[in-house]
Amino acid sequence: MKILPFLFLFWSACAFAQKAPPRPNILFAIADDWSFGHAGAYGCKWVKTPSFDRVAKEGILFNNAYSTCHVCSPSRASILTGKYPARINLTEWLGGRPERDYELLHHGEKLTALPDEEVTLAETLKRHGYATANYGKAHLRVDPKAYGFDEEITGWVRSYHYPFGSAYNEKLSAKKGDYYTDKLTDAALDFMERNKDRPFFVHLEHFAVHDPIQGRPDLVEKYQKKLTAIPKQDGPDFILEVNPDGPALTTEELTALAENDELQVHQDARVWWVKQKQDNVEFAGMLEATDESLGRIRKKLKD
Repeated sequence: MKILPFLFLFWSACAFAQKAPPRPNILFAIADDWSFGHAGAYGCKWVKTPSFDRVAKEGILFNNAYSTCHVCSPSRASILTGKYPARINLTEWLGGRPERDYELLHHGEKLTALPDEEVTLAETLKRHGYATANYGKAHLRVDPKAYGFDEEITGWVRSYHYPFGSAYNEKLSAKKGDYYTDKLTDAALDFMERNKDRPFFVHLEHFAVHDPIQGRPDLVEKYQKKLTAIPKQDGPDFILEVNPDGPALTTEELTALAENDELQVHQDARVWWVKQKQDNVEFAGMLEATDESLGRIRKKLKD
């Protein structure tokens, strides 16, 4: 086992003795709340995702992999630092959820921002001559320029229809009628064009498909027509489910809770209405707009 470090150093030394390899351009795109069943490559029949499916066909399709955390800030910090959230002590979305009386364990001490001492992917690439940019939902409570990005247009979205809210109203070139996902993509494409003669790293963090659920009007219309044309799906639109780590409930108890549809009653019982059908035309419009973004990015990289 002790020979492995030697072999690693040996091959590193050989690599430096040769001509340095070209540095590839890097585009890391992430979509918030995009689940396993929202792409054609994973079996979705409701929304068309040709760009995503093409990436899956030409690259790698993961069917047994997990993010490092089920919420946004920790998983984003993990991507940028290469560490599990517990190693950074950033284990919850920044802003945080309130304590609940029914919880057996309550929060320990935790960070409220990405630590300054962490070395990020952007900082590392910048040291190697890359132009770096961050667009979208960074959600780490720190100006992305503080951890290695040359340019940033980030923040929270209040509306996908202009005006978008936050800093986007000033930093994104947009007007009435523009759609947020499209304009965020425009910003990324502009950066790539301006830096086409040097290696670049673009971290494109789509806010979609996080709420508010607002599709692009032309795509919403498209899926409204599609919904009207297809047969009505069998089964209930929603079912009431218990929280996986909550107490088990009998069928009779669930039926009673379904009839007493009060938010506080359901929160106290830790049950939730869970949608069973893919028929939300606004959500479909968000998904396809995000897929279109990926197609535009791929075309720009090819050009």
